[in-house]
Amino acid sequence: MQKGYQSHLTVLAGVRVTVEQGPQACPLCQGPMPVQKTLQRQAVTLAHGRFRVREVVYVCDDRGEREGSLVTRRAQGLTELVPPKSTVGYDILV
Repeated sequence: MQKGYQSHLTVLAGVRVTVEQGPQACPLCQGPMPVQKTLQRQAVTLAHGRFRVREVVYVCDDRGEREGSLVTRRAQGLTELVPPKSTVGYDILV
């Protein structure tokens, strides 16, 4: 079983996935949300194997805050697979 998962994890090794949801209005002030930063990291999940991620993070243009933190937006599809700042997917964590 372990060998099967190991071979599955190396199938996508080196593949880069670009995750960009596209700019949307700030949920707090309805203003624009420009790009705050672009992150590159590696991630691994049982479902998709090992891959490289290029993620675009947006921030409220008016620097709006919710509960003391800047209002940011990340691609929902990636955050459902891999937690922010993590390299391991939820399916491996569980």
